[in-house]
Amino acid sequence: MTDPVKAEAAIAAIGKVKYNLNYTSKIDTQNNVVELTFAPKVLELTIPVDGTNKSTKVTFKDNQKGFYVGQDWSLRFGLIAEKIEVDGVQVTPYEVIKYDFPYCLKK
Repeated sequence: MTDPVKAEAAIAAIGKVKYNLNYTSKIDTQNNVVELTFAPKVLELTIPVDGTNKSTKVTFKDNQKGFYVGQDWSLRFGLIAEKIEVDGVQVTPYEVIKYDFPYCLKK
């Protein structure tokens, strides 16, 4: 969507999106971290555009393992949105979107 006004309206109409990221964990005692291996699933959205609803699927890929570090209470992981389909048609050209999540809890 190239019209910024329509894009903002579509984003507002979608509202909050909940996405649960499945993972398995393994303790790495040598490095004092919990290693997280992710199993991302496809995110499915219905996006209203020009009076119609567009069925949209975003396919995520884990580009690296995640880590929880107990010493500083930090969580680090990343995901890639590797493709997007709208009404069954893959968006092209498409530039891969990379999400990095460094997160730290403070006491």
